[in-house]
Amino acid sequence: MPCAWQAGDGALANVALDRALADNPRYSMALLLREVLDSGAPPSLARLPMTPEEVAASYDALDTERDAAESGSVSAGDETRET
Repeated sequence: MPCAWQAGDGALANVALDRALADNPRYSMALLLREVLDSGAPPSLARLPMTPEEVAASYDALDTERDAAESGSVSAGDETRET
């Protein structure tokens, strides 16, 4: 559903939503997307400001900082110094 809408295929997104809601009228994601499509919101609203790779890299950086803090090191840019 969201993929079709994000790709600009509103007709396919609507068919997918109709099917999802026919199967489960209380499906919260389908209800939310139905409101979004019915409001005329452009697909660009659903675009993330970061790529999946950038999100993964940011989590990796947080893990590295957390590991350094737990081991008694403090990261300062590219340098790591003991505390």
